[in-house]
Amino acid sequence: MHALSAFRQRVLIFPDALPLSHGTTRQWAPYVSLAVATLALYTICNAPADKLAALVSANRWWSGWLAPKYVAPDEFVRRFVVPLKGLLFGAAVALLLVPVVRAAVRGLREIDRAALRRSAGLTLILLAICWALCWPYHTSMWAVGNWGTFFARMSEDPFAEPHNYFHRRLLKPGLAYFLQFRGPLLYWLLTMICTTLVSFLIVLYFELCLTRRRGGEDSSPIPDGFLRALAALGVMSTNVVMLHLAAPGYVDDLLAILILLQLVLPLTLKPRLCLVALSMATHEAAAVFGLGPLVLVVFPNWAQRFAAWGVMGSFFIFWLASYGFDFPAAFGVHTQFENASTFDIMRANPRTLALGVFMAHKFFWIVFFAALWRLIARKEFTAAGALAACTLASLGTIPIATDTSRLVGMGFSGILFAVVVVLPELRSSFGRRLFVLACVASVLVPYYPSGASWLEVPAGGYYKAVYMYVRGFF
Repeated sequence: MHALSAFRQRVLIFPDALPLSHGTTRQWAPYVSLAVATLALYTICNAPADKLAALVSANRWWSGWLAPKYVAPDEFVRRFVVPLKGLLFGAAVALLLVPVVRAAVRGLREIDRAALRRSAGLTLILLAICWALCWPYHTSMWAVGNWGTFFARMSEDPFAEPHNYFHRRLLKPGLAYFLQFRGPLLYWLLTMICTTLVSFLIVLYFELCLTRRRGGEDSSPIPDGFLRALAALGVMSTNVVMLHLAAPGYVDDLLAILILLQLVLPLTLKPRLCLVALSMATHEAAAVFGLGPLVLVVFPNWAQRFAAWGVMGSFFIFWLASYGFDFPAAFGVHTQFENASTFDIMRANPRTLALGVFMAHKFFWIVFFAALWRLIARKEFTAAGALAACTLASLGTIPIATDTSRLVGMGFSGILFAVVVVLPELRSSFGRRLFVLACVASVLVPYYPSGASWLEVPAGGYYKAVYMYVRGFF
């Protein structure tokens, strides 16, 4: 696994964070709080209010003890169980965030302040450009769009949410509830804050990863500031940022933050596992296909990788338990879209499906294949496999979901790695021009949130204008 270790050194900012110490049992004590918090979080995410009401109605042991006998089950759930869910959720999230916050404080001490200032300033400029590409909004529910409207509504009372497509994706609506970003307008504001942080982490990642000096055999030149900024703008014009400007409200921006923190912070095992647990409570399917393969890179050894996959896999025990371990019923919720199967939709719409795959990363697919080819040519097959897994595993969502551009775009970490592999090796002017062309073309081609059976018109601005102009020819 030397090749994979070398790849980690190349694409992670802090690849050598201190490993788990060996020794006494007390050194495992902090992991008890991690296990308890994860258990509570997963239970709450998979306990919608209507199923809890049916449970307490079937078994009235609580009547006369926790509530007077005349209280109806629905009233008991609303007045007692739902607030208890909120209390436990807040405590569990706080326990999981404490190690991450400590790592963030440590990272701020270790990262050069000048780099932070440059990244913050550049982020505001690039985000303003991206915002201008798709402004103003035109939605029926304030500023949130598409299925983001469901999460905005959910933020007003997330712990009373009944069973539906979204009830288990609780972290962002739950945080919005506690931080008072409730309702469509304030939830949109939270989305803009999260999107800004995603943009900042992308800019900071390129700033730190592409400017550090490497010793030994790697004497690649440092890409200039223009190319680094252009690479960041190009990536931001793809799904990872543009989705939340063109169709705000999805929870994927928070998931992207949790994934990017794995790349830029000096993390030991516990905060990494905390981020995994929080990711599963944000969007379980996107986390599996976006973060699951990334575990190969961000965790340093197989013992820790299996621990991470164990934390991810345990979520589905709670998921199946909420359906009485009826796997067809649980799986069917996500493979039935309106009156059609997602498998049938996939087979019937190959062209729009291909458009959705392209929109996920636009012309950075070319950068990805160039990086993959470069690694294979050097016989770095393990690194090539890890890069391919991080980028292509999200294609596995295509048969089971119709949000093609959004879910395939969760492989954005592989695109970041591809830029880090390719950009320092562009020594010829021709290669630099091709990279600039890929970045500029990605910015100029409008981003359309799209799937196999649907396409959403951009919110407004330049992207909407291009759509309206092209549509006039058909």
